[in-house]
Amino acid sequence: MVAKSVSARYCRALALGAGVLCLLGLSTPASASDSGKSSVSQAEANVKQAQSHAHAADDALTVAKQSLAAAQAQVNAISTKVAQVQATIAADKARIAELGDEISRDRQALADFMRQSYKAGPNAGLGYVLAGGSVAEIMQRTAQEDRVRQRGTILVDQVKQKQSEVQVALANAESQATDLVVLQQQAATAAAVVIVDEENAAMVARAAHSSLSQSVNSLNNAEAAAAPPPPPPPKPSPPPVSGGGVGGNSPPPAAPGGPFTVDTDLTQPSGMTAAEINNFLTGTALAGLGQSYINAEQSYHVSARYLVAHSILESGWGTSAIARDKYNLFGFGANDANPYNDAKTFASFDACIQYVARFVASYYLSPSGRFSHGPTLRGMNVCYASDPVWAFKIARIASTIP
Repeated sequence: MVAKSVSARYCRALALGAGVLCLLGLSTPASASDSGKSSVSQAEANVKQAQSHAHAADDALTVAKQSLAAAQAQVNAISTKVAQVQATIAADKARIAELGDEISRDRQALADFMRQSYKAGPNAGLGYVLAGGSVAEIMQRTAQEDRVRQRGTILVDQVKQKQSEVQVALANAESQATDLVVLQQQAATAAAVVIVDEENAAMVARAAHSSLSQSVNSLNNAEAAAAPPPPPPPKPSPPPVSGGGVGGNSPPPAAPGGPFTVDTDLTQPSGMTAAEINNFLTGTALAGLGQSYINAEQSYHVSARYLVAHSILESGWGTSAIARDKYNLFGFGANDANPYNDAKTFASFDACIQYVARFVASYYLSPSGRFSHGPTLRGMNVCYASDPVWAFKIARIASTIP
């Protein structure tokens, strides 16, 4: 059986909660033979340890919620800045149109002036000047003629200069708006990743409280068994903690809205281009891998959108230790017990993307694949990942990628 992969972020959430496996181990009820003081002492120790794990899980959940709030605030701030830049662009365009009208009017005025000058003949201006009654008046009329001739040319030059400056500002604003849109898209995906982390922390917290409840029950049973006859009435058990624990006892999160869900056919083309993926991944450790994802999609018929989302979740945008040290973007080969050492090492990010795409296509998405349960995330989740809601996390992230 192929080892199931484990999400790096999922592991971090479990670590914050002190480990689901440990919690489940603590919750094992005492058997009928575990009587006497030693059983009570062990049960009390289990309760204290379970309480400690429950507090740690609650703290991790609080931190995850704070991270989500910060990510959402970042999305809102970037959206506001984008709107401001777009308003600036609109104002610049309006100013350019206004200057264009001024240029048209000035050029028309110059044309009229030259037409009148031509009709009046070459000496018309000179005659006007010489008609002055005094030297002072002649000098005044000469200066007036010069101003009339130069006015249009100077004005046109000034308007052209202003127009050039505004166009440069407009080009800068449009470039800034493009960068902000990319940041906005990345922030939305980052928020989705934080939501996934919060769900992991909530799952660990539910498991911790469930373990605590079972440990309390075990303590009650041990105390009852150790008590001399006639036995006292059993202590009332605490009410069960709401929500399911690890293993999918509670309903999995609903599939996110949008065109990409846990039931999307992963063998169909994503409709994305390498340039679009590169634009989205700008400024991250995954930058420049757009063509690798597209090559994998075209060669093995595995959705590039799924591959991008999967690598973001498993590698933390390419920043995890497994990604940095082993060029492993998918946690491929990692087992829950020892993820780093078990994870496969690749020669490059591209080699990892191609290998994993081929593996997923052959073993999970192909009808004849050994672990095939349908060409969807829901089908893959049956055998691929130890996390029971892994498919919904991938779908949530994929639905935010533009």
